[in-house]
Amino acid sequence: MPRSTDHALEEHVCEELRRPDGQPVLTLPSRWSGLPLALFTIPGEAEHGAFETPCPTILVARCGEGERWYRAAGRSHHLRTAPGMIEIYPSGLEFDRMRWSGQAGHCIAIQLLPQAMQSLTQRDHELDLLRQHEVFDERLQWLATELLEAAQTGISDSLYVEGLSLAFIGRLEQRGSLTHTEGTRRGSLSNALQQRLRALIADELGGDLSIARLAKEACMSSDHFSHCFKRAFGMPPHRYIQQQRVAAAERLLHRPDLSIAQIAMSMGFASQSHFTQVFRQQTGMTPAQRRHG
Repeated sequence: MPRSTDHALEEHVCEELRRPDGQPVLTLPSRWSGLPLALFTIPGEAEHGAFETPCPTILVARCGEGERWYRAAGRSHHLRTAPGMIEIYPSGLEFDRMRWSGQAGHCIAIQLLPQAMQSLTQRDHELDLLRQHEVFDERLQWLATELLEAAQTGISDSLYVEGLSLAFIGRLEQRGSLTHTEGTRRGSLSNALQQRLRALIADELGGDLSIARLAKEACMSSDHFSHCFKRAFGMPPHRYIQQQRVAAAERLLHRPDLSIAQIAMSMGFASQSHFTQVFRQQTGMTPAQRRHG
């Protein structure tokens, strides 16, 4: 059996949600040796802005049902939520926006953090997930529930927890949900391709710079491209493009013949308010303040 490691203290572990009284919804035992997991709420009616999955993540709905809408990699998706339903997300998957409508509930989130995976499987190469939606798999659901109950009851039997974790990983591999990234594939984009992408983005800051288009330029799937881009550029494509747009917009703010609304539209922002929001996030001031500063 692989060695035990305290993954609860690992950086980037799932964030703990807290009840109104300030107590955490779930606290992993101090010597937890299985896959990191947490409980997350499924909102009844809510919206969420841009975010990305920091590592391969599996979500298993415990209760609550309704509908979800989200946009990722240039495509819009309309999905359901129901008890037992599973969502499988690869590392670096970017969501532009999400919206929920229905009955509130909660789900189990299990993360395949590299250190935990290598400790459990004793494999040096990296493992990622293939994106899948609205999956029903009784074995995965049962294993996730057992891991949750072990964490909630503070089970310290490392062999049992590690066994459940390995069975969970094995079931993912059995159903073809795991991908192995070894050799050159685990690296990032070639230098020539990086230069081509930089030039393309710089030339078309006001145009279509969707992940789908950039991935096509790189001859990759959208998910794999996002993963490789982040390795090469140190940030997701969406964030890099926003930085380049804001930098170009700053230069245009010195031109008094262009209004802020015109600059926003020329840089590919949906509206002046969206431009102002992103500009403030990156520079600490509004475009008007920068122009008159």
